[in-house]
Amino acid sequence: MDLPFLLYRGDHFNANFFHHSKVDIDHSFLLVEGRHLTLFVPVMNLRAASAQFKGTVIPYRDIFAELRKHLKGRKVGIDGMNVGFAITERLKRFCRPSDMSFDLIKSRMVKSDEEILKLRRAVGATRDIFHSLEISRGQSEAEIRRKLLTETLDRGMEPAFAPIVAADSNSAFPHYETGNAKINEMVLVDYGVRYEKYCADMTRCFFLKRGKKKASYEDVKEIFFSIAQKIPKLKTGADLAAFAKSQFEKYNMPALPHAIGHGIGLEVHEFPRLGAKSRDKLKGAAFAIEPSAYFDDYGVRYENVVYFNGKKAEVL
Repeated sequence: MDLPFLLYRGDHFNANFFHHSKVDIDHSFLLVEGRHLTLFVPVMNLRAASAQFKGTVIPYRDIFAELRKHLKGRKVGIDGMNVGFAITERLKRFCRPSDMSFDLIKSRMVKSDEEILKLRRAVGATRDIFHSLEISRGQSEAEIRRKLLTETLDRGMEPAFAPIVAADSNSAFPHYETGNAKINEMVLVDYGVRYEKYCADMTRCFFLKRGKKKASYEDVKEIFFSIAQKIPKLKTGADLAAFAKSQFEKYNMPALPHAIGHGIGLEVHEFPRLGAKSRDKLKGAAFAIEPSAYFDDYGVRYENVVYFNGKKAEVL
């Protein structure tokens, strides 16, 4: 990205801002000019920024007055999905902002060794939390959610997203909102923790009796591992989606109402996209693969995070 660009971290975490700055300081602007980084922070955040940020730190009381000094008359890339309309309109008064959201997201697709280590730790902690669950008939979805969150906080981590805990027929809804239903035969749990800003995303189903529901779960597990084994021979998200479709047909499973998976990193859903039209490359990326089947009275899903280094696909 040759064009200088400006990123903004407002009230909420911004993955693009963190990726380039390596800090998470609210209401800060990051100006990236090649290898030179300038962080504009509110006066109250100056001490924290000076201690954490490796680059030039400029405190502001009037951010647009400061930005005008650096950007007047220049063309500058902006993260259009995180720099709001009002800010963009103010920037237009003294510079020429150009949206580069797509390029910024795409630049995070290939993961470094350090990023994979953090993802691995997030996945490992999530797996340990799943292993700590003791599922019994009559438990409520809310009880399991409470256990997931308590275990997360006890490990000094935070949730990557709100847990999905879906008992019995509620598991038929892919993005069910956890309630207080009691478990009778099965429960689907979709959850992940965040380790040093990097996210995990895993789904497991727990059964209290054998039968067709457990058999369906075993089928989607088989589909997951057949996909993971095939990845070294695939190049794009579309290739992966096409192979997954063939496996669903092989196992006579209903068509997926959502993608077979998604990229993962600083955000739970990021590039590469794993859809039928995706040209996103798989090499160097991490992604969650989630073969699933949804029926009238239940649903099953098996999901893990996979890293593909270009030669080998590893389930983290």
